[in-house]
Amino acid sequence: MRRKEAGFIAAQAAIFAAVIALVSLPLQSASETQVSTSSGPNAGPLVLASGVSPEGLQLRMTLNSSSAHLHGAVSGQINVLDTLDRNVTISNLVRNQDVSRWSTYDAGCPSDSVLGFAVFGGRFTAANISAAGSPFQLTPQFISSCGSGGVGWNAVRFLPGGGEAVGAFNASQPNGFFLQVATELNVTTILCNGGVVGNGGFGCSSSYPGLVGYWNYSIPGGGNLGFTSPAFVYFPPGEYTVVAADDWDQYLYATFTVRAADTTLTSSATSDAAACGVGNQVITLNSTEYCADDVANDAAIGSPGYSYFRNDSVTFEGVKFQTICPSSYRGCPGANGSASLVMLGIMRFTMTFPDNTNETASSVIADFSYAQILSNHSDPRAGMLIEITYGAHATTHVYLLVEKQP
Repeated sequence: MRRKEAGFIAAQAAIFAAVIALVSLPLQSASETQVSTSSGPNAGPLVLASGVSPEGLQLRMTLNSSSAHLHGAVSGQINVLDTLDRNVTISNLVRNQDVSRWSTYDAGCPSDSVLGFAVFGGRFTAANISAAGSPFQLTPQFISSCGSGGVGWNAVRFLPGGGEAVGAFNASQPNGFFLQVATELNVTTILCNGGVVGNGGFGCSSSYPGLVGYWNYSIPGGGNLGFTSPAFVYFPPGEYTVVAADDWDQYLYATFTVRAADTTLTSSATSDAAACGVGNQVITLNSTEYCADDVANDAAIGSPGYSYFRNDSVTFEGVKFQTICPSSYRGCPGANGSASLVMLGIMRFTMTFPDNTNETASSVIADFSYAQILSNHSDPRAGMLIEITYGAHATTHVYLLVEKQP
């Protein structure tokens, strides 16, 4: 018993650059501000902010969740915001050494001239980060979004009320140039579509919206820069810390957990009219029973590519499932002719619960039998179970899951 709703809603990403004049203002002294924050026992979005520097700048980090299932993703952004009602210009920009060092681990050109991030295995704060060791490599070997260490701005003007700034290289020279950039970095693992110049840098277009694993440079990749590469490693179950920093020595720490996969799966095709409606199934995952409706005929499953409901959304047992498919990626409805090709399967969707709360979840659809995506929301808990069998042909089931009520 489900209701299909028309109208496709796509998320769009806009990247632009413009030549703009930059007027230098006196350099203000920077001070060190550190705020340490990590996830609590309940998984959910993390929104972190540092103090405000003497220049009026604040470092912020947002993660969509403090928890992900195995092969799932935690996504988010970090940015530097001008908190004042006027432009803030920094001349003679001095880079934070961590930001410079991390530019070889993340992929944030050109914003990594003023901010950067790294991901470490374990739970860390400012008190013990010195024991963390080296961060994970988030970009494939030989791929760098910024060449050797970034563009190298030596002055930057922050625009009030937003996440954009004007950066300047050789600002005092006649041949200097000025570029408007987003002072924001996506917190993500970089997977590549070889041979394509994209947002990730030469020969690499980013094809995954979140942290899902890392690259092991000691393993030859054989030219494969995607998730099937022998050099790519999914994050195993455990705790991981994202550390963000900017050139004003402001730091943020956020810990997320990768959960072990639920391995116990039983399914009954017998109708349970009283609990789940005639024609629906009851699926048990680790002793929890879910009402399940197979909507494979209403969905397009990309493997590779984004997956989506053909009619945008499906409502089942009071929970509305609405897929998210960026039109900037080839294969999504309404994608433009120059859209990027996604080199792995991705399902991303929002669940709206009877209490009107919303939760966004996502998963990679790879070469394993089940892609299981469950909400952090409870009463009811909900999610999706995608079953794929690879071979001469693919058999796909897309089960919407809503916790069975007693």
